[in-house]
Amino acid sequence: MKKAIIITTIYSVSQATKKYIEKKDFKTAYKLACLGITEQDFKLLGKESLQGGDLEIARKVFLAI
Repeated sequence: MKKAIIITTIYSVSQATKKYIEKKDFKTAYKLACLGITEQDFKLLGKESLQGGDLEIARKVFLAI
């Protein structure tokens, strides 16, 4: 029997999400956010996307909270 080695990597999607928010790329930020970010970061994404005029993403974010 062969042994398998599993390596797990913990990656913070919050920081990556914030970078996309800064770039006003709310669609990509939302996709990353769905992988798991804090409620506070989700609210930030909702607020910033609303102020940036991306009402579709803002709506999705606030419905998810």
